[in-house]
Amino acid sequence: MDRKTIAIAILAAAVLLLVLAGLSHASMANGTCEENGFTRLLSGLPLGGDYYLVNDYSGGISFGGLYSFHITNTSYGANSIQINRGLTMFPNGSSIGGSRSILLPNGDNATIFVCSDNADLSQVYAKAVVQPKVNGSSANTSEPAGCASIPEITLAPASLSLPQGGVGTVKLQVRATQPVSCGRQLYGVDFTTAYDAGLFSLGISGVNGTNKFYLWPGEAREFDGLVGASEAIYSGNFTLQATAYNDADHWKQASKTFKVQVSPGNAGAAYWKTNLAVGWNAIPYMQGAGVYGCPEITEAYSYLPGQKEYVRLQRYGPIFALSPTGSYAVPERLGGLFVFSKGRCAMESRLEATEFSGAPIQLYNGQLLSVPLPWNGTALSSISNACALQSAYNKAEASRWDADRQVWVVLSHSDKLESGTAYRISSSDVCTLDSGSKPG
Repeated sequence: MDRKTIAIAILAAAVLLLVLAGLSHASMANGTCEENGFTRLLSGLPLGGDYYLVNDYSGGISFGGLYSFHITNTSYGANSIQINRGLTMFPNGSSIGGSRSILLPNGDNATIFVCSDNADLSQVYAKAVVQPKVNGSSANTSEPAGCASIPEITLAPASLSLPQGGVGTVKLQVRATQPVSCGRQLYGVDFTTAYDAGLFSLGISGVNGTNKFYLWPGEAREFDGLVGASEAIYSGNFTLQATAYNDADHWKQASKTFKVQVSPGNAGAAYWKTNLAVGWNAIPYMQGAGVYGCPEITEAYSYLPGQKEYVRLQRYGPIFALSPTGSYAVPERLGGLFVFSKGRCAMESRLEATEFSGAPIQLYNGQLLSVPLPWNGTALSSISNACALQSAYNKAEASRWDADRQVWVVLSHSDKLESGTAYRISSSDVCTLDSGSKPG
């Protein structure tokens, strides 16, 4: 037998296998989906609709609102079932069959099997296998539209009083309202851009980007909303708004407004402003204080002498803070920050004089120090002498970051420190000083 004859025989065998496969799938008609352990999801589905997998096929987890079907004509075939996250079940003959593995939000793996007895998808069946199973409420078949419900939102307090440059916190609580049969649903909550939002720096503590989260029926979750009165506001009464929504249908939303009264800053307040160059910049910072300007800068670095490394801080609205999942020690309260800027802009803060009263500063070797207001004009020698009184061998040195040249410049002992500037401290031992009074 020559090669051409062999090739033809192989091709014929392949065609025969495809025909048999098609007949096998075609044999799934007349209710065989149910006979094979599939459960009917929905019936009479028109093309172009979006539908949700709402039954509990695993005996322990509900897919209500988590994964959606979209039935449409596609380039792959006459009709297909598409599951969100880019997973598609392709039609094969007169039935739809197949499986895809997906990663559930809680980290468990699941495989969804889809079957249809009719080429027009008038009946759709599905089942899912999850390993391992997770605790959750069992769900029964329900209309998908009933799962996307309006969440409840509460906000407290109803009003804030802030000084210019100050930061306040409101508690945002969202409660799920979907029926028990719908299982866990995806919700979101955040401040809106309505009313006077453009004048404030707003954020959710510990959350970067879109704030979305899953809730079981009746479950509630609370967030700290951060409100910063930027330097653009001198005084006045303002209105802000927060909105909670169901991610399956953003029209299903609920909003709350609250008032913010801003008063002029006290004359004795410290006003820190740093003009940033392109590249790395050292800026002064006090934990919890508002930092305004340069909104494109979303992270900063603080030096931790104990670990002898820099740790990254995230920007949540008006403040920089460690990520809630971080395992590092809390940086020094008046430790300066390093930020990288791609353009020239200015960052500014305003701190009341009382913020420095009675707050100890511990000077560690290599840390960044934001010079407090009462230390303004103090010669470096005064700090070095005060540290020497605590340890005879302790000697403090300081350097200033030159952002234009991107280098450290060592200070002489006669140089005077400026409040609102971050210096790098070098010392042979830990030295504790009072931020509310001049050293020495």
